Amino acid sequence: MQFYLAPLEGVTGHVFRKVYDRYFHDIDKYFTPFLSANDHLNPKTKRELDDTLSAPLIPQILGNQAERILSLAGEIASEGDFDKINLNFGCPSGTVCAKGRGAGIFKNLIALDDLLDKLFMQSRFKISLKTRTGYADESEWPKIVRILSDYPFEEIIIHPRLRSDQYRLPCRLEAFAYAMEHLQAPLCYNGEINGTEDLDKLCKLFPDLNAVMIGRGVVRNPFLISDLRAHLRDDKADRGHSVTAADSEKNSIKDGVKNSAKDSAKERTAEERDRLREFVTALEQAYLQEMACEEHAVMRMKEFWLYFGASFPGCEKALKQIKKSKTLQEYRMAVLQIF
Repeated sequence: MQFYLAPLEGVTGHVFRKVYDRYFHDIDKYFTPFLSANDHLNPKTKRELDDTLSAPLIPQILGNQAERILSLAGEIASEGDFDKINLNFGCPSGTVCAKGRGAGIFKNLIALDDLLDKLFMQSRFKISLKTRTGYADESEWPKIVRILSDYPFEEIIIHPRLRSDQYRLPCRLEAFAYAMEHLQAPLCYNGEINGTEDLDKLCKLFPDLNAVMIGRGVVRNPFLISDLRAHLRDDKADRGHSVTAADSEKNSIKDGVKNSAKDSAKERTAEERDRLREFVTALEQAYLQEMACEEHAVMRMKEFWLYFGASFPGCEKALKQIKKSKTLQEYRMAVLQIF
């Protein structure tokens, strides 16, 4: 199983990726938050192309005009050894979709087909796709799949929700099953993988699944990927030998404890907690170096803690103080109560 880090705007950008990669280095593929095809690269967006990581970095492009997408891809290639791009057909933002970009492209399937035809006719890049399964109705998905099946995507990453679902409604697993049956391109699943139970469910439903993309789950628990890899190894070892009734009961109890803990940092060893503390400190320092002022760095760290705080049940008072902090000193004093 391969694991990708999802591109979360304002969260898993180049600062987070570099620090995360230094402390955990267990991702198989990174993706940039989307770069708009309507804009040229500038000093800020060029920083997103920093690929000094232990795994490949794939630039993601948001657009609906082939010429602009290809032009931006050319600019990206001039900044480094990039020969792949990822198309964003998944962004549910109202302002993005209103312009027919992101998931808004599904409002006009003729335009979608025309865009892909031009891209694959003219592009010298390997093209992958990150997509939702429609705009407002699940009946759109078979039509979309029919169009996608005509093109040689290197990979299709599917977040099985409609644009209208936003991130509130459950993932539509039947839509992913339909894609598994009707698409020849390698597929990757994206959506609500927060622990071993979630991965077990996916592997049971889709035994041929070879890749998953995780965003919020990794920010909540930076150890999540290593936990999932260890779980898969344990599961494979269990299948490799006959299991007695006693072993079965023991494994059931062990799995129940692991899953009920939700991979919480409160259950970590002292060494792992030290690594989490060092990671958070390094992330803070990286944002301080990146931002023009301390206030902006604190805002980024507070956004990070909105997710990361889920790893610290029982620390609600300190987490509330982090949320309310306005200065670097206030922020650090609140964090000290957790580590």
